[in-house]
Amino acid sequence: MPSVSDKHSVIPVLLLILDGVGCRDAAPDNPVSLPAKPNWDRLWREFAHTTIDASERSVGTARAARWATPKSGISISARAG
Repeated sequence: MPSVSDKHSVIPVLLLILDGVGCRDAAPDNPVSLPAKPNWDRLWREFAHTTIDASERSVGTARAARWATPKSGISISARAG
């Protein structure tokens, strides 16, 4: 690893992908916004960041068929053929 005295310094970078976590305004029904998360809030406030929309239509996949299993309430997706 280069030392600090090298001509080109190393800048640390963090790539963090939160798959399946939506990004929306704080609300009583938004579990991501409810708990205290001072480190996350500071990072979001002080550093560059972005969001991407990777839902079916945004990435060009076929419209998805969705249904929930009766007992678990788990949402299941399948691409429509």
